[in-house]
Amino acid sequence: VWRRADVLKKTLHAMARATGIGDYTLVIHCDGGGNQNETRAVRHVCRDIDFAETLIKFNRGNLGCNENTRRVLRRGFELSDYVIHVEEDIVIAPDALLYMEWAKQFRNRPEIWMVSMWRHPSGWLHESGTPFPLGQAIETKVCHSGGLLIWGWGTWRDRWETMEKNWTTGDDKTLSWDTHLTAVRHKLGKFCICPLVSRAVNVGDGGIH
Repeated sequence: VWRRADVLKKTLHAMARATGIGDYTLVIHCDGGGNQNETRAVRHVCRDIDFAETLIKFNRGNLGCNENTRRVLRRGFELSDYVIHVEEDIVIAPDALLYMEWAKQFRNRPEIWMVSMWRHPSGWLHESGTPFPLGQAIETKVCHSGGLLIWGWGTWRDRWETMEKNWTTGDDKTLSWDTHLTAVRHKLGKFCICPLVSRAVNVGDGGIH
């Protein structure tokens, strides 16, 4: 998380309503730098979380999206073999965690690199070849995607180890971690699965995305 307390509140409000959230540990890395009032507001929001156990790291400086994301994922995998990553501007559905728990069964299918909560708003993912237009979306079905759908996603420790080995050190103006890992995923021949009915939406489009 970084700077946008109002956006973060929307994300946390939805997360508090998610079935099973009380069984989770919320690992939060709050990046530093920038406007002190914005940083202070975000820290207050994080400290007020009462719906799940929290482990909060406040960075003194500004690590940037690439490094802060890498560190919070690394911390998550110190605690669990299966980690769900939600950025500060991702609003999840009440059944999103149930869906993600169901998807844990794919651990033994190495071709599946990650599981996403999000689906393209046009109704289907063209690169996947899945013939499900929006009007035929079924809430109990999933499909394959050739992309790297990072707006609410999860993966297993062995996949994470490959991801971290291929993590980008570039800043956001040159190459973001997800753009870089999309190319890695393609090279390795892996894919993502996502629901035909999205379990997440991005509410952060504006200024910082």
